[in-house]
Amino acid sequence: MNSLSRTGLVAAMLAVGLSLWLPGGAAADTHRFYTQWSGIGNFASSVKNDVDADLNGDVYVATSTGIYRFTAQGQALGRVVSPAGFTNGFEAVSVDGAGRIYAVDTESYRFGVFRPDGTQIAVFGALGLGAGTFLSPAGIAVGPDGRIYVTDQALDNVQVSIWRPAI
Repeated sequence: MNSLSRTGLVAAMLAVGLSLWLPGGAAADTHRFYTQWSGIGNFASSVKNDVDADLNGDVYVATSTGIYRFTAQGQALGRVVSPAGFTNGFEAVSVDGAGRIYAVDTESYRFGVFRPDGTQIAVFGALGLGAGTFLSPAGIAVGPDGRIYVTDQALDNVQVSIWRPAI
């Protein structure tokens, strides 16, 4: 068997192996990515860190220059939350059922809560080892009951807040 035949045989075996290993074959999952979005303002120069969607389908992207919002169709609506008062923009974002935006900044050891228009409602956290303090907050989620979950990479934990906004 010459080397060209061996190469073809190896490629065929690899393709069969991948189709058995990957659900539906390798090509089955790639069709789901059908478009790319580009933001406006500082979006292009920012580091994109996290993404979430609200109940209306709007998409929020946490970046080093703030939180940017897109429609479900990909129309850029611009920056909705400024990183003012936060050290390095935002590493994570979550949106609750009322449209409030929750964003974590690792370097300031805090997370902020914002109205849908980007107005700040509250800021929580500080550098520390106890409840409500962080060494490296990195992720945030809001449960359907309004509880706020924040992961801390350095402390290797998840902190839970039962804060309920009056607004």
